[in-house]
Amino acid sequence: MRQAGIVAAAGLYALENCVERLADDHQNAKKIAYAIQKMASPYVTVNLDALDSNILMVNINSTVVDAKYFVSELMKIDPDENDSKSNNKIRSTAVKISQINNARVRVVTHKNITDEDVDMAIEKIKYVIEKINTCCC
Repeated sequence: MRQAGIVAAAGLYALENCVERLADDHQNAKKIAYAIQKMASPYVTVNLDALDSNILMVNINSTVVDAKYFVSELMKIDPDENDSKSNNKIRSTAVKISQINNARVRVVTHKNITDEDVDMAIEKIKYVIEKINTCCC
């Protein structure tokens, strides 16, 4: 590998700047997971036993709604979200997650995500899950 120093620099930066934050990132992922589980949706679920890091895998019941829809709804800025139950900030919140396949998405927390970001993401996720529960029940 000719440019090993570039890769090593990224590793050194992570060791010097990110290790102390890892526990916070793991806790943020757990907070999101517990919020999803608390909704008790038959369409969007998490396995808390499989959560060991800042990476949360969310299962989508693809017979009802696919992961692509879930991802797109989390990215959408929807004026209808600003109702009496929602915080005004939810209107302008887009949650970036990755689609793994038709029935699974991945949520990753990292050092640049604040507690407020996590809370806003949870509200947006809850809004989308409620929307799915309403249209699919």
